[in-house]
Formats: sequence, C-alpha cells, structure tokens
Amino acid sequence: MTVYSANVYIWRRFKINYTFIFGFKEGAELGYREVFLLSSGLAVLSLAAVLSNLDMEMDQRTKSFSAFTELVPLGLVT
Repeated sequence: MTVYSANVYIWRRFKINYTFIFGFKEGAELGYREVFLLSSGLAVLSLAAVLSNLDMEMDQRTKSFSAFTELVPLGLVT
C-alpha cells in the first residue's frame, strides 16, 4: 500500500490518467495522502494485534486461552 501511494503521487505529478487506466470513477479515487494514511493505519493495527497476541501467549494467566490468543490477529485477515 505504501508503494501504491508513491505510485499515485508520481502518476499525479506527471499527469498520467490512472483513473481511466484502472477504471475508477472520476472523483472517487483516493489521493496519495489518503492511501498512505490507510496503509499506515492498517500497519499499526496489525502490529498491535501481533504484540497483544505475543503478550497473551507469554502471560501465565492468559496462556490457558490459547484459542482466543490465536483469534486476535485473525481478525485483521478477514
């Protein structure tokens, strides 16, 4: 997603009509800042899910909830 935001920046800078090439509706495409914000937000969410999964697996009180600790990062996949 970060590379896509860089591509959108370059395409807009050199006035390439990428909305027509990819078949996007005019005016409905995201700019490079919105794409970068979306990708950064997803990266932070996935990092938080992985760190919370590791924390739950290391803690003795939550080690018995092994099924739950496996489902925490799975929420980001679907």
